[in-house]
Amino acid sequence: MLHFPEVLHTFYRTHGEELLSFKIFTVLVPGLIYFASVTSQEAVYEASEQIDVLRKLAVIIAIITIVLNIYLVPFAGGFGAAAATLVSMLAYFLVFDLYLDKAHKIKKLPYLLAGAGVYLIYMLMRSLNLGPLPDLMLCPIILFLVLYVMGFFNVEENLQTITSHQQNLIEGGLNHGKHKTGKAEPV
Repeated sequence: MLHFPEVLHTFYRTHGEELLSFKIFTVLVPGLIYFASVTSQEAVYEASEQIDVLRKLAVIIAIITIVLNIYLVPFAGGFGAAAATLVSMLAYFLVFDLYLDKAHKIKKLPYLLAGAGVYLIYMLMRSLNLGPLPDLMLCPIILFLVLYVMGFFNVEENLQTITSHQQNLIEGGLNHGKHKTGKAEPV
């Protein structure tokens, strides 16, 4: 993403309009991180048979997007539409797990910090303008360090979460297989 304009000019003859679309896309990047982090969890609503709640959330977010677009696009154009979409994706991220039980809620602070960290690294590397090779070598290292310092890779906590989810699944399976006598049925 850092060198998209240069790469594009290498392969295509352009007239500058692609740079505007690229700048608009950079407004969306943090929202895409937030949105992707919760859309991967949508199956939880399906598994807990709360798909109607998910649909209602999607309709509410769509209405927010439309209202913001009506307000922002007339005076900010494409950037207004990008900002409206960013705000909508952030709103979806913030309200996504309101109706899920505590075991399925995601911790939002690490994702908020990760989105901000990615955007800040992008802005830093863009302003330094070191070139493609140094950027390619430095970006993953800097991103890892920033995410590590923010606690995004908290291995012990992630293992505890996985273990508790596995235990819940096992207990749910044992309770599901019980007869009226309270004893588990043979396998």
